[in-house]
Amino acid sequence: MLTKICLLFATVTFVCAPIAARAQDNGALLDLLVRKKIITDQEAEELRGELTKDFAATPAGKLKMSTPITELEIYGDARGRYEIRNGNSGPPSTLVTNNDDAQQRNRTRYRIRLGLRGTLVDDWFFGLRLETSTNPRSTNVTFGDDTGPFGKTSDGAFVGQAYLGYKGLRDVTLTAGRMPNPFVTTSMVWDGDINPEGLAQQWKHTFNLSYGGGRSTASAESYSKDGKSSATAAAAVSEPTKMSIEVFANFGQFV
Repeated sequence: MLTKICLLFATVTFVCAPIAARAQDNGALLDLLVRKKIITDQEAEELRGELTKDFAATPAGKLKMSTPITELEIYGDARGRYEIRNGNSGPPSTLVTNNDDAQQRNRTRYRIRLGLRGTLVDDWFFGLRLETSTNPRSTNVTFGDDTGPFGKTSDGAFVGQAYLGYKGLRDVTLTAGRMPNPFVTTSMVWDGDINPEGLAQQWKHTFNLSYGGGRSTASAESYSKDGKSSATAAAAVSEPTKMSIEVFANFGQFV
């Protein structure tokens, strides 16, 4: 498992490294053009300055990608925990008289998730995520839960998410593939770790409301020590109260 994760990080580093070195490559190209007498030294310095400004203007933490990818984000997390569970295995009628059915389960678990998501031209977006465990409801894996000593049957990297979506329609988002759970999740319905496969549609609209406001307060005059009016404060106009209401509906067709 460790070997696979290391190889995955090495692949990401290899893909991203040429982007960071693009400014140095442009500088070498300008020097070659000067030696070939295609451009002058002054023209090369002007171009070098413009390229430096463009490189410095790239937002920190983001990769400047070529079309059709307009934005790319790499994310992930790793977690470990020690779990203790106590309980009784007998039927409720025997719990009072029989104390031999008490059970305790101790286990050490971990999970690793690594993915990328981004946006494409013309309002398209995509996502891909690798994760541990084949359990559809959890990415946790138990240490030692293998077939035999030094086994690796429960370790591996699996595709947890792979989806493509479109949000070019007003208030509508369409998604296809193995996607993050599109429904509202709680502790009772729709586990947030489930990644359903199929199609999903969402309609979402924000209503911006405002009421009140526009009232003006009476102007007030200030007086000096001798009792003469010195200044008149302008009447203040009250601001309206603003409120936003978001209404949405989610639909899904899963396999």
